[in-house]
Amino acid sequence: MPRALTYHRFEVAEPERAAVLGAARERGRLLRSSGCNHWLFEAANARGEFLEFTEAASAERLAAAQSDAAMPGRPHSKSGSPLFLEVSLD
Repeated sequence: MPRALTYHRFEVAEPERAAVLGAARERGRLLRSSGCNHWLFEAANARGEFLEFTEAASAERLAAAQSDAAMPGRPHSKSGSPLFLEVSLD
C-alpha cells in the first residue's frame, strides 16, 4: 500500500501567528499519536505564509487521523488539502 501525503497552504496575519502556531503544535501532537508525520514550514521571505504537510503509511490511516484530530485551529487553505500517493521508483 503506498504512503499518503496531504498539504495545506495558508497565510495568517501577524496578530494571529502565535495562536496558529499553538494550534499547529496541537494538531502535530494529535497526528503523531495517530501514527502520522506532521511538518509545518514558513516561507523564508513571507512571514505568516505556511505549508503544512501530513504523511501516513496509507491513505486510510491519513484520512482516519485527520478526521480524529479534527484539525483544531487550522486556518482556511489556499490549496485545499489534495491527497498524494507515493510512487514506487523500484
